[in-house]
Amino acid sequence: MPLRGLGGTGIPLAAGVPDPVFANTRMYEITLGEFTDVLHPAMGPTKLRGYWDTTAGVKRHLGGLVIATKGTAARLRFTNALPTGKSIIPNDPTVQTIPGQPTTENRTATHLHGGFVPWISDGGPFDWFTPGDATGQSFLNNSFLPAGTVEPAGVANFWYPNAQSGRLMWYHDHAFGITRINAYAGLASGYVIRDYA
Repeated sequence: MPLRGLGGTGIPLAAGVPDPVFANTRMYEITLGEFTDVLHPAMGPTKLRGYWDTTAGVKRHLGGLVIATKGTAARLRFTNALPTGKSIIPNDPTVQTIPGQPTTENRTATHLHGGFVPWISDGGPFDWFTPGDATGQSFLNNSFLPAGTVEPAGVANFWYPNAQSGRLMWYHDHAFGITRINAYAGLASGYVIRDYA
């Protein structure tokens, strides 16, 4: 069975638009949640957690793939639409037990693996946010937006300068205690920096 290509009926690409707030920046609206996808025609639908371009709404495994250009920054605006309750992967909650921290399995922190980014957009394990208004101890993701900007609950912004050579990277969930189950369930996608137009 051939692997999926990019775009069309393959892995959906995120469509960036000129950022209305920051110059020389492309903005990508990305939602994360649960959906089903057929990973092989001989198998039935598989429930996954994953990313998708909010505007297009096409939900497929590895969706939300970003193709950026060196020297043009990107702002990824994530909307957490993960359902409440248990993850689709069994989880040992004692791994994530920290006094005063919720054990909800619908929290997420997005980390660009291999990205040279400001710490506020690095998606550290305590930079998580839920679909509601709960956030981790180091969540400051919306603080770089202009004063007076108010984002709804469940939305986090990440700014990537793309001041690196061309490369293939990936972004994935990095929330404390559940990174392993979220990435395994599908919360991972590609991030490419091209060093040509």
